[in-house]
Amino acid sequence: MLQQDSIITQHHAEPAGSAVSELPADTALDAAYDQFLELDLNLHHTAPRAESTWTLMPDSFALYRAHLDSALTETADVHRYLHDSFFERDSVYRTEVSSPGYGAAGDPVPYMLRSDNMITLLLLLCFVVFSVSLARSKHFITRQLKNFFYTSHGDDDETIGETSGELRFQLFLVFVGCLLIALAGYLFVTDRIAQTFVLANDFQLVALLFGAMVAYHGAKSLLYTVVNNVFFGSKKNIQYLKDSLFLNATMSVLLFPVVMLMIYFDLSVQNAIYFFGIVLIMVKILTFYKAWAIFFRQKGGVLQTFLYFCTLEVTPLLVFCGVMLALVDVLIIKF
Repeated sequence: MLQQDSIITQHHAEPAGSAVSELPADTALDAAYDQFLELDLNLHHTAPRAESTWTLMPDSFALYRAHLDSALTETADVHRYLHDSFFERDSVYRTEVSSPGYGAAGDPVPYMLRSDNMITLLLLLCFVVFSVSLARSKHFITRQLKNFFYTSHGDDDETIGETSGELRFQLFLVFVGCLLIALAGYLFVTDRIAQTFVLANDFQLVALLFGAMVAYHGAKSLLYTVVNNVFFGSKKNIQYLKDSLFLNATMSVLLFPVVMLMIYFDLSVQNAIYFFGIVLIMVKILTFYKAWAIFFRQKGGVLQTFLYFCTLEVTPLLVFCGVMLALVDVLIIKF
């Protein structure tokens, strides 16, 4: 009996893992708890647990705004490094899960002349200059219209007495006409030929057409000067150039309202082509009449006038149109 009691007492003091399971439930639970406390005490005495430390190295994203918070690299606040980030101060930063937007992206708004501030400013400036100049040049316009159908004979120079201011006014109208034709040409190209070009923006195409028109007028005036000085003399050449300048200035005035309607009131390109054609035919008929009246009236050469007109008026115009179509074809992006 004493031996059996000693065995039971020994099991209560140091129960083994297999022996604990053989004891009653209450006694086994108490023995397991005693073993856990003894094991934890031994660990603390033999190998003390190292304290948890946080790194003092700053966050790479937080370095960007270190100048806003000088204490960022000095403090090691765990909550700050866990919850603060580079994107926290962004107005669109959200911690929730992002979701895609609803619907489909719309088509970008195409380039339109009416929305271009530079074009609008130029047209407004042209309109103001038109109004002021026409109001102050009534006498000049009336005199030019009266003298247009009168041709001096011999050495009489009554029809070429314009002042330098009047010449500058007509030259300005010619430049405005070049701009108007360039704008109308741009609308024609984008409506009938193509809308994508290798240029950086559409304004460059307008500038290119404007430069081509100025070069066309300059080359045609040079051609007139060379031919007329050789065959007819300088006085008749000057008279013809001034009449041609007046016709081109008048054409610019006639084209201005049509181009404004095309840009701001959606006038169809087809109707604009009809109007441009009528104005161009009228100007060419008057040019044919002035060539006959100045150079061939005394000689009675209608055939010579027709050949002169075709050589110096029709042919350069057709060549210019062909060159511009070829240039536009080169600038088109072909897929």
